[in-house]
Amino acid sequence: MTMFWGFGGGTNYIGIADSATISDTKLYDITISESENGTVSATFKAVLLVPEGESQVTPQIPAYSVSFDSNGGSEVASQTVMSGGSAEIPSVPMKNGSEFMGWYSDSGFPAKYDFSSVVTENITVYTRRKVVRRRIYLCCFFSGRLLTICPLR
Repeated sequence: MTMFWGFGGGTNYIGIADSATISDTKLYDITISESENGTVSATFKAVLLVPEGESQVTPQIPAYSVSFDSNGGSEVASQTVMSGGSAEIPSVPMKNGSEFMGWYSDSGFPAKYDFSSVVTENITVYTRRKVVRRRIYLCCFFSGRLLTICPLR
């Protein structure tokens, strides 16, 4: 025997039945058990109701898009994250003349993005880069011997 409890349309109801056909409500399957020592416990499990004329209901779990702005570096593919999930750390995008400093939650770079955080909406994560200045030197040789090294910039 299964006890059903539900609410909908401002009306609460409870009943005991082997099955239920109620439309436009949320329905919960409640299993009540009693242990040997007399403790009573209840387990609640959501039950999907099938709309009239359909043979089954496909639950819609929200999914969110996590996009990555590589700040001029190589492209990083977006990720689809299911509700309650978190994004995976992508590979480091490459860009000549810069050093990768990390992934940030805002384009102003106030705080690094926490990849263990739960995604609750579509978001963009931004790459922070530091320009790497390379020095160029002119090396002067005479008869196979180094005479001088001059920085050009």
